[in-house]
Amino acid sequence: MDDNEDIRELFRLILEDEGYSVVDVETGEDAIRLLEGGERFELILMDVTLGGGMCGLETASKIRSNPSWGNIPIIAVTGGLTIQDDIQKAKSYGCDAILTKPIEDEDLIKAVTQFVDS
Repeated sequence: MDDNEDIRELFRLILEDEGYSVVDVETGEDAIRLLEGGERFELILMDVTLGGGMCGLETASKIRSNPSWGNIPIIAVTGGLTIQDDIQKAKSYGCDAILTKPIEDEDLIKAVTQFVDS
């Protein structure tokens, strides 16, 4: 999920070209609604600075707090988390990995395949 439609589309195209099925949403609330509705995901790729109500870290924390979804790997995507303290903060909210924008196609694919088989 990302609040930037162009980034969501780019990530979706890259991952679909690799054989992944992708559902993209704009906000953390949208993601939570899908999960509450019973949608199943193998991985969540999430921007840290989502627009709307919940930021990506709050969304990650909410996902982690629910036993039904708590084991879904979460990759945080950010343009700002570059220092070690910020990376640790993202991990403390439940993120399993962090990618910093701009992201090369190969780095995105490598991060996703680390958690999911296509």
